[in-house]
Amino acid sequence: MAVVASCAFVIPAFSAEQPDDCQSFIDGFEAYKQKDFDTSQGKLRGVLEKYPDSPLRDVVLFWLARSYYKNGNQLEAARYMSTFAREYPDSPLLALVEDDLNGLVVRYEKGELLPTLAGKAAPLGG
Repeated sequence: MAVVASCAFVIPAFSAEQPDDCQSFIDGFEAYKQKDFDTSQGKLRGVLEKYPDSPLRDVVLFWLARSYYKNGNQLEAARYMSTFAREYPDSPLLALVEDDLNGLVVRYEKGELLPTLAGKAAPLGG
């Protein structure tokens, strides 16, 4: 909830230039809370694609990684969480990452194969 509330503080910073990234983030976060991870991932990926320099990039990466994790796609979860940790090493959100997800990031960064949906391992970077 605090993450969504923080969106209100960011809105004045980009008003007319990027009006939809905040709403898309909220929609993605709400879908996450409803356990609709496919919708959540689509909305959050859309923010990254349409607004790569959004001031919400950190929270989008964080919740996108968690959405993939909750949906069982370890490869994408690790990839997005690795990106988040690399780009935002001082983020207080890092303290909220589950140990299992942190372990996936370590394995991902070592180049191990990680399962995607349906438990199939996929080569990294592919």
